[in-house]
Amino acid sequence: MKSPNLSLKILKMILTFIWWIAIAGAGITTIAIIALLAFGGENNKFTIESYAILNLDPLQAETASGEVVEVSVSETVPVEIGLPVRSARGNAYYLFTQICSAIIIFGIVLYSLKQLREIVKTAEAGDPFISINAKRLRILGFLTIGFSILGGIYEIVVGVIVNNMFRPEGFILVSQYQLDLATLVAGLCILALSEVFRQGAVMREEQALTI
Repeated sequence: MKSPNLSLKILKMILTFIWWIAIAGAGITTIAIIALLAFGGENNKFTIESYAILNLDPLQAETASGEVVEVSVSETVPVEIGLPVRSARGNAYYLFTQICSAIIIFGIVLYSLKQLREIVKTAEAGDPFISINAKRLRILGFLTIGFSILGGIYEIVVGVIVNNMFRPEGFILVSQYQLDLATLVAGLCILALSEVFRQGAVMREEQALTI
């Protein structure tokens, strides 16, 4: 059996490095959130990205003949909201949403990295085209697609919760569904790759039977 090539060794090292960074990141983020909620002061805030419609009414203009023309502004603009920790601490819905989203994100990242490491191990052994790898890639593809779809739903949910936590003045918060097309396309590509691995596994099994 041939020894793994350099690119495969580098890929394995990168995945192992990211794996441990993700685990450390999950622990540090958990500790930071707990500490911030427990001991956060007046200057500590959560930054939330959302969209808003600026309340600039009434806007008016006049024609050359002196007639009044009403002007309305309805275009949404991105905004950042610095939510005080004390407000977040007192809202169970917001805390529940943030904690659940963090657990789901880190869970998906760690699971995906584990599957990729297993695939690299089979490639290192010189036998990547097996049915279990096709299954692993298929799961990763569906997870990636689901992540791109659910990300927009998460933004809407957080927007609704935050909108009910305070009374905006001079603007109106709106929730927009933003589909991550790049992540969606990446998921579809992974699904296509899983089909290639599945066909390769079938051909390998058929070849083994003819020997």
